[in-house]
Amino acid sequence: MILVGMALAFAFAKYGSPHVFVANTPQLNPNMAGNLRAIPASILAFVQNPTDSNARNNIVQTAKIQQVSSVEHLDYTPIRTGVYAAERPETGETIVKVDKGVQLEVHQVHLSDGRVVKVYIPL
Repeated sequence: MILVGMALAFAFAKYGSPHVFVANTPQLNPNMAGNLRAIPASILAFVQNPTDSNARNNIVQTAKIQQVSSVEHLDYTPIRTGVYAAERPETGETIVKVDKGVQLEVHQVHLSDGRVVKVYIPL
């Protein structure tokens, strides 16, 4: 039992702690909820695509997208099949609604101010 406990502790320290903590510090990762929510998707992605790492990465990154509940009274404009956008008049915030099952391709874009943002492109 002690060896099993040690093996589980090692597995969490090796694979689980990067999802919970920031770069070997005791500070909690602000993306922890998205990382934990993506664990089932990463297992499914590995089963579906055992040899294609790009396809696995796209599935995992798509699962980490922040979920926002749909706002009923907004007028959504279709952008592409299964993708719609609307703007909240009171805040100017843009809401993007993606239907379930729409496949997205994930790209990282380096901005001129040094930030790196993820761009999701529907296929």
